[in-house]
Amino acid sequence: MHRTSRPRCEPLCVRRPTSSWSARCAIRKRCRWRSAGETGHLVFSSLHTTDAASTVARIADSFPLERQNTVRQELSMALSAILVQMLMPKLGNGLVPAAELLMVGYGARQHVRKNAVHHLHQEITITRKNGSFTLEESLADLVRQGLVDRKDAAARAAHPEELERILG
Repeated sequence: MHRTSRPRCEPLCVRRPTSSWSARCAIRKRCRWRSAGETGHLVFSSLHTTDAASTVARIADSFPLERQNTVRQELSMALSAILVQMLMPKLGNGLVPAAELLMVGYGARQHVRKNAVHHLHQEITITRKNGSFTLEESLADLVRQGLVDRKDAAARAAHPEELERILG
């Protein structure tokens, strides 16, 4: 990561930041080197999480307890979007992706900063005009297209009652 902090602005992928050091260099403002985001890099990272709230919690929890509030502050300013994907068994054969997208705006930044990540699901519906969509909306689309079984979709939905409401 240190070698990418050069004048060229290239996208940077931090695959599963397994240490707080790699996560810190991607988001932190006061690091020995400036954060990748501050140098103009587009930073992608992958984590094994099931929704936007658990993604934020997992990043913050990778730091020592005394640093977590500071990390949440920095993360709230560094995030632009959170995309969560899961592979669903396709009817017949194969797999098909379902996704959740949170375009991070002012409200989401406040929730991250205050460690109220359980409100991020509501924030997705508020920022729908910016392109956000819930996992349940994605699952419902797959069911309507005949790609995924309704029972499989309900089993994977974080909010099954919302999925049922969408499907009618």
